[in-house]
Amino acid sequence: MIKVKSKKHVMVLGLAIFNLISTTQLVHAADPILSAEMELNSEQPKVCAAVRGNGERILAHFHALAGYVEHWGPVDTMAGSSSGTITAFIYESIRQNPLVNRCEGRTCTKDEANLRMSLLLKSTAGILEVIRRQPIGQELLYWLNFGKSLSLGNGNSSDDSLKSIPPIVLGIVIKLVLDSKYIISLIDSSYREWIETESPKDIQQKRQEQTLASINFLIDPVFPSDIFFRRAVLNYEEIVRNVGFFGNFYAGYDEAAVFMKDFVDHCAQKALGKTWDALSENSDCQERFVTSYEKWFAALSDNPKQRLDEEIGAHYPSIGVSGYIDNEEVLENYRRQNVVFQNGKKPKWDLNESDLKIGYWRSSSLDGRTPAPIDEEDEIGELTSSKWQAYRNLGRMNWRNVITLSASEPGGATLRWFPDQKSLSLGGWVDPVPVKLLKDVGCDKVIYFTREGDRSMYPPEIIKALGFSETMATQWFDQKDPQSAVVQSMKMADAYWCTQWDSFGVNKIAEMLEDAYHSPIVSIDPVFTAKVPLANVLPQGPSGCLLHKE
Repeated sequence: MIKVKSKKHVMVLGLAIFNLISTTQLVHAADPILSAEMELNSEQPKVCAAVRGNGERILAHFHALAGYVEHWGPVDTMAGSSSGTITAFIYESIRQNPLVNRCEGRTCTKDEANLRMSLLLKSTAGILEVIRRQPIGQELLYWLNFGKSLSLGNGNSSDDSLKSIPPIVLGIVIKLVLDSKYIISLIDSSYREWIETESPKDIQQKRQEQTLASINFLIDPVFPSDIFFRRAVLNYEEIVRNVGFFGNFYAGYDEAAVFMKDFVDHCAQKALGKTWDALSENSDCQERFVTSYEKWFAALSDNPKQRLDEEIGAHYPSIGVSGYIDNEEVLENYRRQNVVFQNGKKPKWDLNESDLKIGYWRSSSLDGRTPAPIDEEDEIGELTSSKWQAYRNLGRMNWRNVITLSASEPGGATLRWFPDQKSLSLGGWVDPVPVKLLKDVGCDKVIYFTREGDRSMYPPEIIKALGFSETMATQWFDQKDPQSAVVQSMKMADAYWCTQWDSFGVNKIAEMLEDAYHSPIVSIDPVFTAKVPLANVLPQGPSGCLLHKE
């Protein structure tokens, strides 16, 4: 057994897995407490949530949502891209859990249901402890500590950087990791074959350098054109499968609601006004949560029902987003250039601006509501950005594919093909502000969960890495340009949940969750301000959360 040295290492480990990973079933018909379906909020106006992707900081999403739900109640529809798609998946799972709406044999009051849902959202932070106790978690901790020792041994004072590891040392480490007992399941099989294939020394060294570049991208992103051709080190399908297990658990499948009933009944009221860390310090709620998951997992049937195989929004209206290319000529060139790159040479894209499309999948309940390009009658009709012309309704798809395609971003994973092999996904970065999508499908009010600040490096840098112009990057993503597509979409929001999640590194998880939970809501709309349950309801916010309402 590997000894865990600190809580900090547990946090880093959990994020490494969860973020790359990340019709109600009546689980016990004899128990009336667990036999009622969750009712969707039918009150008007319809309030929807747009969730900005935030990569390794995904846990901030759930604490932010918990803060909102605890006071205002659930939102009716959620749109997310990148890691926000995982958030929508888990949120949909929680909404259908029968324990949310049943309190000791009776229907919960709205306030009670809100507290139960908020507790489950906060408990996602407890997944870190679940992972730490598993054999694979112990093995991952070993390699995280080993990587850190290599980094420091090369004179690097950063706790997180691996940049100074020489390729020859990395090659040895790779071989050791590939012989590991548990972590091997998280290593992509095609990567293992690729890295182990006999080849000239210079090619092998380039493969090791590419591996190091992929790992370091998560620490300090750079955006060369070859980022779209890099081999993924991680087995993304396995990581998504683990995200699916958490979805099954939160939905109450395979008697999960039976196992977690004690936790929810005992801790919902205790969690009022507290983050997960604060709750765990003063109660046994984390132990109850972890125990409920471990008992459920140990008792799983051989063929459990899978949330991942259900259509997006099967139980609750949801929208997922991903950029993609379907031009046959471009895709054929990508295949050729991929071979060029794997042979150690520099690949070259050949794209026109019109080749990049923004696809969205949506619930069947949203059928017939198709986001349309902005025209002269639109409230922001002066905008001429090509982004609005790029939207495509992709219909419905199961959650497994939605998460895999939207959350597997360039640099962190290999580009993914759609199931029909006719389109290549580029990830959900194309629409970090899916507010317009929600307005177009009928949402009366939209609250945007985001962070303050007007600098968003990832999307514009990816645009340029694809070979597109600086002008296109500005028109689509410049938060300082009032006519950019991203600002125009933000203008349509009725409220912002304004966090500072970009201010926290992976070593400051507790602080990040505290901030996300207690962040101000920025709005002048009575739907959000009338209750005024928090002192930090603001009529105007900082950059990134700047309210654009007359």
